[in-house]
Amino acid sequence: MNLRALVYQSYQTTVALAQIPDELKRALKTHERVPRFVNNLVKELEAVPDLKKTTIIDTVTSLTNVFLSNIQRKAEVDQMSALKKLELQKQAERAEEFKKAAETGIVSEEFLENE
Repeated sequence: MNLRALVYQSYQTTVALAQIPDELKRALKTHERVPRFVNNLVKELEAVPDLKKTTIIDTVTSLTNVFLSNIQRKAEVDQMSALKKLELQKQAERAEEFKKAAETGIVSEEFLENE
């Protein structure tokens, strides 16, 4: 088995066994960064002479787990709910109202009701 095939097979096995949501597993089959990730692994492993198959598999597994962790973290950030974004926006608006009230000394009834 050539190195590229071994790296890709090890990557697929690691993804299949990873404790991540099935939706993320499916997305990783076609994720745009996967080919570049595999190519970079192959390139780096080719530079090391006399690697054992088990060393290659262990290395690919470890680096794939790091890759998955980074992808999962990015997905979680990207999926921040609209409700959370709205909540942050409302907090910013309240802070602006508070600042305005402090600067002018004028406090609206609505502002007082919400406090």
